[in-house]
Amino acid sequence: MIGMYILDGRVPVPTADCLEWGMWMELNRDKMRVGQDTIDTAWVSTVFLGLDHSFMGGPPLLFETMVFDPDPELDTRTTRCSTWAQAEVMHDAACNFVWRRKLPFILTGVIAFAAILGLVVNMVRALA
Repeated sequence: MIGMYILDGRVPVPTADCLEWGMWMELNRDKMRVGQDTIDTAWVSTVFLGLDHSFMGGPPLLFETMVFDPDPELDTRTTRCSTWAQAEVMHDAACNFVWRRKLPFILTGVIAFAAILGLVVNMVRALA
């Protein structure tokens, strides 16, 4: 049997009723997002899945964090967990990972922009 869950607040509750599950999923899309952040070109998204993804046993895996980015080392990076609180921690960890990966490139861009801006200012001063 497929492990179907709905949320009662932030607490996953199992349901065996396909109609109840389907209606809840359709009517509560706004309650399923744990977090979403854009970091440079990366988009980090954490959501409640509603279906148990622990296909090999263990506690139900009901929340998923994914990273979408043109960088193949970041793109479709996926982690799953069981509770809303774990999902918040997992989302923050994914954002921190992306920041650590992106920060050197972002800083390089900022430094290059500042250098170009300095050149432009000096050119304008020389023309004045």
